[in-house]
Amino acid sequence: ENFAVNHIPKSAYDAYTGSITDDKALFDTISRKKYGLLCANIVADVLMSMADSFRILLDDDGYGVLSGILQTRAQEVASHFEKHGFSVVERTDDGDWTALLIAHAGK
Repeated sequence: ENFAVNHIPKSAYDAYTGSITDDKALFDTISRKKYGLLCANIVADVLMSMADSFRILLDDDGYGVLSGILQTRAQEVASHFEKHGFSVVERTDDGDWTALLIAHAGK
């Protein structure tokens, strides 16, 4: 709905819902190409379980937006993604919540 309101054609984006950690068919479909932007707004444990998937799916020059992270767990999530080959480009805190902008390390 937001894409239509902002006059963004369907050919300009791919949107999927589901669990790429539990649904192999969904992951196989999504992993047919690399993405310049990946977004996930979900709790810390699930985000961390997706680190290897993000590494596979994110284009070498792409960014990932991780949100829905309780501020008390933000450093844990950041460290986890760093151990999986990412760097944290930016951190934004808003009340009890944190969002992280990540990229492949060395970018």
